Amino acid sequence: MINTFYRFEFKYHISRQLALILESELKHFGMKPDAYAQKTETKSYIVNSLYFDSLLMDDYFDKTGGFLERKKIRARIYEPFIKDSTVVWLEMKMKHDIAVRKERVSLTLPEWSLLQKSENYSKVAGLKDPEERRVFENIAFRIIGDNMRPQAVIRYERKPLVYRHVEEVRVTFDWNLETCRADNLGYNPVYSLFLPRDQVIMELKFQTLLPIWLRDIIGKFGLRRDAFSKYGYGLEELNRYISIPR
Repeated sequence: MINTFYRFEFKYHISRQLALILESELKHFGMKPDAYAQKTETKSYIVNSLYFDSLLMDDYFDKTGGFLERKKIRARIYEPFIKDSTVVWLEMKMKHDIAVRKERVSLTLPEWSLLQKSENYSKVAGLKDPEERRVFENIAFRIIGDNMRPQAVIRYERKPLVYRHVEEVRVTFDWNLETCRADNLGYNPVYSLFLPRDQVIMELKFQTLLPIWLRDIIGKFGLRRDAFSKYGYGLEELNRYISIPR
């Protein structure tokens, strides 16, 4: 399974109370939980991401330096623990300001285990079909070329809404953002919260135009875009006793 797509992303740092009000407003205009969230009792799910970076933390400094061109590479599951997941998504997210290009390829747990144990990218590539192999090798080339290593796991709960008429329009609410220093997606009992529990990161994601009613909601509540980086703030929490320039 593979996905490559382009879209725009707007982020907003809001209170949990406002998030509940906005969720109600969005549902009034026909937004609903996505297919995966529909299967859960809470209509939400856990996102677990293992972020890679170079030894000099180039991706972190590209973000904090305010560069328009930047990237993130991560391995992601949509479960609390890897034992509960059937696949691991290996993703490369490239941004130019608010425009995003995202490539991702799914790895089976045996493929992920092989990659973790040996870093033998060629063996994993040999298990993929031609199109999957192309994307996998593209991401692996960046990991190897930039001498990247796993740096931290970022975990949070997400409630995703999609527009019933245009599912490419998504709004996600993320809360309970926490991080730990790790080199894999295995069990780790020590997480540190880096966003207060009463705060939420809301993201608007769309491919072409934002619906007029959605723009009206942004204006109605005076929402202002925020450049919040989960990886950036998570890394700073892990290094809060060691000065990292922003």
